[in-house]
Amino acid sequence: MQNKEYFDHWAEHYDNNILWGHYFKYCYKQIIRIVKEKNIKFFNILDLGCGTGELERQLFFQFPHIEITAVDLSDKMINIASNKIKNKNIKFIIDDANNLHFFENSFDTIFVLNNLHHFPSLEIFLEKINPWLKSNGYLFIIDPFKDNLIKTIWCFLLKHLFFREKNVHYHKTQELIFKIQNLKYSLIKSNSIYYFSSFLIFRKN
Repeated sequence: MQNKEYFDHWAEHYDNNILWGHYFKYCYKQIIRIVKEKNIKFFNILDLGCGTGELERQLFFQFPHIEITAVDLSDKMINIASNKIKNKNIKFIIDDANNLHFFENSFDTIFVLNNLHHFPSLEIFLEKINPWLKSNGYLFIIDPFKDNLIKTIWCFLLKHLFFREKNVHYHKTQELIFKIQNLKYSLIKSNSIYYFSSFLIFRKN
C-alpha cells in the first residue's frame, strides 16, 4: 500500500477537505441508509482503512450494539479517530492491511471503502480476507472504477493529479464482481456514487 508518511500528511485535512471530506461522509450516509432499507444485521465489523474514524462515529450513533475492529496504516489517522470516538466496543489497529492476520469467521461484516485501488492484486486481497468473513456475512466495497473512457480518465486524474499516488491500481466493476462471485458470494446491491464510484454489497454464501 501507499507509504505511511503520505497518509500521515493527509490526516489533518481528511475530514475538513471541501471536496473529499464531503464525498466520504456521503458514502457513509449511503451505507447507513441501505443497511436500514435492507434490514442488514451485523455485530462484528472489520473496517480496512478506517481513516479518521468518521464511519465508526456514524455507525455507533445508529447501531450502538456493534463491535468494530478499525485498521489504518497511519498512526495520525488512528490518533484522530481514537480521540473522536471513545467506545469500549471499538479496537483501533495501526498496521498495513497486508500484514493483518485474523482467525477464520472473525467478522460478519467487512468494509473496504475507497481504498481497494491500493491493492494491486484483487485475487490475493480477496483470498486473504475471505476466511475472516462468516458465512452469510457481508462485504461492502466502494471505490472508483474504470468502467468506461470517462471513468478511466477520472481514475487517471486521481492517480496523477489529485493525489499523485504512484502505486495504485484501479479496476473494473465487472472484473471485481466476477472474482468475488467465484469465491461463492452473491451480489445483493450495486449502484453508483456520484457516477465515478461503485457501491457494491456482497453476501458470503
